[in-house]
Amino acid sequence: MLVLPLAVLGWALLWRARPRGANLLALMGLWLLYNLAVAPPLFAINRFRLPLMPFLFIFAAHALVQLPAGWRVLRTRTGAAWAALALVLFLVAATPYAWLLPLNERGESPWASYLGPYPSSFDDTARALAARPAYVRSEQLRTALRDGDAASARDLLAGGALTPDAQ
Repeated sequence: MLVLPLAVLGWALLWRARPRGANLLALMGLWLLYNLAVAPPLFAINRFRLPLMPFLFIFAAHALVQLPAGWRVLRTRTGAAWAALALVLFLVAATPYAWLLPLNERGESPWASYLGPYPSSFDDTARALAARPAYVRSEQLRTALRDGDAASARDLLAGGALTPDAQ
């Protein structure tokens, strides 16, 4: 989500500098725009967008390196247009509309979002990280039982939360 607007700004800064390979840069920009426009409606699976990531990371890194000196470039009319495009792409990627929808009976948002309520990527990741200690303890319990270490198994059973399948 953060790489996409930075990549747009990095591409714009490169385009503004007009390196020797400007035709290749234009072709890469068209290819990225085509994929960004076509992939979300046609492919819900992120793996189809993975081939774009190396190019987006290169452009984003260029933006991070050049932005301190490139602010004057972005303060032009075309620079403002590129910055607006980067902002729009960020807002579309973050899908803030999922926060505004009413939650269903299970307390979930009907539309997935990166930053909104469950089933957002951020919330799903936070839940997975919160469940990790119980998972690690359950795996330690399984290992202790497999190895016949009854004392460690008793300590793990008495010592904290376990996953539902290990209880």
